[in-house]
Amino acid sequence: MTWEFVCNKDEITFSVTFIPSSDSSKEIEVVQPSKEDASGEAVCGVHSAGMAGDYIFKWDNAGNMLQRKITYVLEVMTMDMTALQSMAE
Repeated sequence: MTWEFVCNKDEITFSVTFIPSSDSSKEIEVVQPSKEDASGEAVCGVHSAGMAGDYIFKWDNAGNMLQRKITYVLEVMTMDMTALQSMAE
């Protein structure tokens, strides 16, 4: 999977976490939280999913004192091919 985003105003903290299907109590940091500034330049990344589970993408501006506090989260749920084929039928 790949990602690309641009922060145009203020700064934001970005991270990616993985929760394996085999152990939902375990969270693995795929991308450690990092502050991205409003440079207008794209922040890009790539990760190869090695096992089934849920990926949580998080954009957070909680560290910005002067702006309204917003957290954006995108959850990418994985499916096996059998489930995808049955959905297509």
